[in-house]
Amino acid sequence: MHIIVHGGAGGVPDEPEPRQAVLDDAAEAGARQNDPVDAVEAAINVLEADDRFNAGYGGAVQSDGAVRTDAGVLTSDRETGAVASMDGVQDAVSAARVVMEETPHIFIAGEHAVDLAGEFGVETDVELLTPETREEYADEEPPTAGPKAHLDWLEERFGGHDTVGAVAFDDGAFAAVLCALSV
Repeated sequence: MHIIVHGGAGGVPDEPEPRQAVLDDAAEAGARQNDPVDAVEAAINVLEADDRFNAGYGGAVQSDGAVRTDAGVLTSDRETGAVASMDGVQDAVSAARVVMEETPHIFIAGEHAVDLAGEFGVETDVELLTPETREEYADEEPPTAGPKAHLDWLEERFGGHDTVGAVAFDDGAFAAVLCALSV
């Protein structure tokens, strides 16, 4: 299995060596799999569980104080599944896989995506805020204006919205995943 993982797309990270170690662990988790979809899911689950990356646990807080996750998965067989705006779902890639493999849909969002994920064994009601983010947010006063004001407020206080992703290739088949955060 050949796999590439990335964690974040921004400036130079704090503590690059520990971040690289997590990326290496994610790549190793994916490389141990026999199927490209299993590989990208295993790799991304490692990244979504680590607060060094802006996806899943430790993801960027929205102006209402929640972390919501998104993910999309696609294969060389032209199968695809995507989820968005999920509150309390750390493993967004696993939820996207459920959409791809278990439904006739391509994209499901919000509480419907959370309910579907839970129905198929993806853990829901996960606390995605770190203690540091919770404390930082508690001192803030989010805007009451429209979406543009919220986006500006988020960027100013909590930085950009990076992604994590993976591509796996084996024996002519591939799968790719991109996870982001709802804003």
